[in-house]
Amino acid sequence: MRRARKFTRKLIQMAQQRPNAPILVHLFSGGGFIYMGCVCKLLAEWAPASPAAADVRSRIRGVILDSSPASVTANVFSRALVAAALARPAEGIEESAAWLVKPTTAVIGRVLEIPTYKKQLRAMEQSWLQHAPPCPKLFLYSDADALIQPAAVEGFMEQLGRAGSETFRHKWGDSEHVSHFRQYPEEYTQQLVQFVKRVLPEQQVLTEQQAVPQQQQQVLPEQQQQE
Repeated sequence: MRRARKFTRKLIQMAQQRPNAPILVHLFSGGGFIYMGCVCKLLAEWAPASPAAADVRSRIRGVILDSSPASVTANVFSRALVAAALARPAEGIEESAAWLVKPTTAVIGRVLEIPTYKKQLRAMEQSWLQHAPPCPKLFLYSDADALIQPAAVEGFMEQLGRAGSETFRHKWGDSEHVSHFRQYPEEYTQQLVQFVKRVLPEQQVLTEQQAVPQQQQQVLPEQQQQE
């Protein structure tokens, strides 16, 4: 929570330096979900006494959730932690690093039973439903994700819908956890461009392929002079 508090203050400072600029959030995995949940909670708590915090909250125009959210369990936490520590994909980590996953699961299971942690996790999950800006949200996920269950993502989307948020989704069949862009760069980019155009219709959105011709047009006059 301390890091989220520091980041939220920094976000408010940056927003004040760019008045009226829209904010688009792109988060990844369960860690990004938890972190952003804390930020939403802080902005909502500070908003009544802080016009700057209220301004930031109102300027969040869209949220993109990649491989998120996850069911917060000892099994999911331990596999994610071990995969990150060993710099390996989460897929198959239970078999390839069972010697580390099993004891890690046991330790995290005890930690998650501590009343303080249980209370904080419940508060974080509720903050998304109670304090997250009511802007559109795009979910990018996969049937093959070893850490994020599609049913959990879709169930959360239904909860957000009941709370008044507009949601969009794109599901792949075989991409790994937070690897959708790596495996399907064109589809992934297309989903982002469509979403940004939807939530920021006043902004000009260029894909990398569209930007190249413009760069070439800027270089051509110099090349012609050199010739």
